[in-house]
Amino acid sequence: MAEIVHTRTGTQMGIDYKEWPLERRYEKAAMWGFLPWSDLFWKLHTNLGAAAVEKSAREMGVHLANKAVLPTLKEFGVKGNHCITAASFFWLADQLAFGGIGFIIKELTPRRVLAQQAPFGVCFCYQKEFNCSPLEVPELPKLCMAYTDYERTACRLINPKIKYTIHKLVSRGDECCEVSFELPPDAEIDDHEWNPGKRTGIQQGIYWEEWPIERRYKAACRWSSLWYACVTWRLLENLGIDAIRQSVIEGQKEVARHRYETMFRELGIPTRDVGAALSYFMLSEQIGANTLIELESLTPRRAVYRKLQPKHGGCALHDPAYTIHPAKLPHGRQFCEAYTAYEAEMCRLINPHIRFTLGKSISRGDPYCEYILELVD
Repeated sequence: MAEIVHTRTGTQMGIDYKEWPLERRYEKAAMWGFLPWSDLFWKLHTNLGAAAVEKSAREMGVHLANKAVLPTLKEFGVKGNHCITAASFFWLADQLAFGGIGFIIKELTPRRVLAQQAPFGVCFCYQKEFNCSPLEVPELPKLCMAYTDYERTACRLINPKIKYTIHKLVSRGDECCEVSFELPPDAEIDDHEWNPGKRTGIQQGIYWEEWPIERRYKAACRWSSLWYACVTWRLLENLGIDAIRQSVIEGQKEVARHRYETMFRELGIPTRDVGAALSYFMLSEQIGANTLIELESLTPRRAVYRKLQPKHGGCALHDPAYTIHPAKLPHGRQFCEAYTAYEAEMCRLINPHIRFTLGKSISRGDPYCEYILELVD
């Protein structure tokens, strides 16, 4: 058996997560929470159809925009009430959260901005990791339109007269997604100086490249899990656990298989025992989600670790600034049992004799979530 090296995490083999450069952690975090969230919508749409999830997508977008947009604009130092203000917000937020997205600015004035985004995988309908084509689901454009209630709400908060229009969609077979922000000629706008971004020619306020990498890393960790928490809350309220359980399980198993072939191998964990599974979960969660974890116990046949109450996000059910407490959600515990199909499938891939059990959980009113790994004959 490979030696277990005790570090701040309690146990891990191979690399120490603190030894990964922040740039590398940032790259992982930018897709860590987004991938299962994206995959969940893909599965829900495939299994239930667009109409079943459209309401939850719209409510999530409106809720998130109302909570996040104006405080984030202030934090970014972006001023104004015109189209460049709105475009700057989306550019900066997406760059910081997802580690750089390819925007192409076709037109840029305070009264009109026309922008294109190429599909680089940071999209719920395009998953290059799973080789899925958005054209496989003909109704997917309906869900795209529902999602963009987030953008429409954000624009209304900046200026009720800004019109947000989608001209092209990858899910409709276009080569890119193309959107515009427009103000009518008679709309009053703030007259102030603005500084075009270094690389984009669009943003005001801060340059995302100048944010310290640690700050970008924490923003990426929170942003993607935040979207998942907000949409889970709405799905449970609107559809209930029975409607979404199978899609959650299928999606989480698929994410596990993808990460087994990528993240598990990248971490360099040499064995296939309980210690290896524990090392993977602790390392990957701390790298990809900045999760607060404590090791409770470890023997050659059994390991127990805790995920602590998140103060900064990192939970698929809860962000303290944006959602209600998981214990107050309908069927919150049952959702957690479905969601941890990821851990169960990853254990099976590492070693078919390792059994995963979800013990305590915040969604049941416990102070932390308890994960149990056991070697069974």
